[in-house]
Amino acid sequence: MKRIRSVFVLFVVIIAVLFSAAAPVTAQDAEANLLDLPWEEIVSKGQEEGELSLWVWGDEAVWHQIGSLFENRYGIKVSVMVSDKNTGLNKVLAEKGSAKGSIDVMGLPGDIINTMMASDVLYGQVLNVMPNKDLLDPVLSVRNEGVKSNNMWVPIWRNYTAMLYNPQLINGEELPQTWEELEKWIDENPKKFGFCIPEKGGSGQSFMQTIITNLTGGLEQYMDDTEVDPAKAEQWDMVWNWINERKEKITFTTSNSDSISRLNQSEIAMTVAWDSTVFSTIQAGELFKDAGFYMPEFGLVGGGDVQTLLKNAPHPAAGLLWLDFMTSEEGQNAMMEFVRCFPSRVDMTYKDTLLTAEDLDNAVEWMPSIYKAYYIDQFTKNVLMK
Repeated sequence: MKRIRSVFVLFVVIIAVLFSAAAPVTAQDAEANLLDLPWEEIVSKGQEEGELSLWVWGDEAVWHQIGSLFENRYGIKVSVMVSDKNTGLNKVLAEKGSAKGSIDVMGLPGDIINTMMASDVLYGQVLNVMPNKDLLDPVLSVRNEGVKSNNMWVPIWRNYTAMLYNPQLINGEELPQTWEELEKWIDENPKKFGFCIPEKGGSGQSFMQTIITNLTGGLEQYMDDTEVDPAKAEQWDMVWNWINERKEKITFTTSNSDSISRLNQSEIAMTVAWDSTVFSTIQAGELFKDAGFYMPEFGLVGGGDVQTLLKNAPHPAAGLLWLDFMTSEEGQNAMMEFVRCFPSRVDMTYKDTLLTAEDLDNAVEWMPSIYKAYYIDQFTKNVLMK
């Protein structure tokens, strides 16, 4: 009897082992296995996959140039997919249930980053396996537009908004540094300060945040919110009053480029602009070379862009190689050359900028993207429609 029982137990064990060996590997297991591999094996697997799909929302020519550099290094062909941000988001959500989607690596713009993080569509803690992770901007590695990363994205570059001005119309001694000084300058120089309508460009969104935080008691009160706090939003009546009281003194522009164009034509004397745009327009001869650019003490937004790997990426190892390449010296130098942006690596510097190290000390983070969406909508209702 004991012998029969022993044989039966042995049979059960053998069956269990066989079923265990035959059990399919889940996506979660595959993810853990890939992220646990030595980097050399990830490189080998990525080269075996041989191709990569990258989604971005603009600058297609730039990404093709960088893709060519990546292909030269690894022999992996890059397909660039370009669409507006909501189209990209909808595509990812539509493919969420598929074992393999059509996108490997995706940029995470601030407009959709919160939805992407909440939708469980990202691969995993990809930052943890990046060879250069300790050299990347510590703020952007942890948080972007108020959303915490949980190490699921990789910082690619940094950018800053600051005050761009015409030194022929305003000298350095008159430049507003405090919020009160800016109010006074706008009031005394009607229509000479311009900023972009928030729904039309990030420079305008930066200035809207600056108005809000300077009038309502600072930025920190908003940073941990995952939804718009009604009590805090009620304070924004003073924001709309501030803008409407100066409607006839401020020039509203229709894009980031329009702001610079009006400055170049001397229609306005000062505006908010992106650092990369300022440099590229000067280089292209579309803005006078002696343009002034500075970060006031009251602060304007500095942030950056990040990229991530999707959970159902068809070529996940190649995607990890791309993220590593983008943070390598070669990738960072390519970004500085083609995009004219600040590197995401803190051990590399960007010399082709009018901003100083002291200027960057005055930069502030973006508030959570939920507030950005809210103030864009409310600007239309409370300013443009009145």
